[in-house]
Amino acid sequence: MKKKRRISFSTVYLALGLVIIYLPIALVILYSFNESKISSVWGGFSLKWYRTLFADKAMFQALGNSLILGLSASLAEAARDLGAGERQVFFTITLPLLLPAIVSGMLLSFAMSLDDVIISLFVTGVNVNTLPIKVYTALKTGVTPEINALCTLLLAATLLLVGLSMLWSKISRLTGSGR
Repeated sequence: MKKKRRISFSTVYLALGLVIIYLPIALVILYSFNESKISSVWGGFSLKWYRTLFADKAMFQALGNSLILGLSASLAEAARDLGAGERQVFFTITLPLLLPAIVSGMLLSFAMSLDDVIISLFVTGVNVNTLPIKVYTALKTGVTPEINALCTLLLAATLLLVGLSMLWSKISRLTGSGR
């Protein structure tokens, strides 16, 4: 005789919590492919908003303003003193040592810029338009499929970067490098 398995309260609570967390993300992704200009009305499948997003030069300018890139050459001096050439210093010493910090800093600054929209509104100049500010000002008129498409691409890029980071970490552990 088989025992009936009861579903516990904690399982139901967990499932409900996950649905509440992930349902809005799934809807944003779904409606980013919506043909209709109104986000709440399904007009059929379309990539129109992705084409509009990629054609928007102001959005790419805002994205460029949001990213912080930089690398100091002062760490390479010690390697040059030991006889390494400029290219060898960069690719075999400096870059492997600094790459995790650079990537982490870029991702953290990008995530913080998305989080601190109000602060960004006050501290940016008149002609500077970062991606979070561009999205925030676009949201004042309502959620458009173009914004849904941008959110879907940001989510995909985030998942890709997390996956690559996990893969890189696993390869580093297996080969014994990266320390």
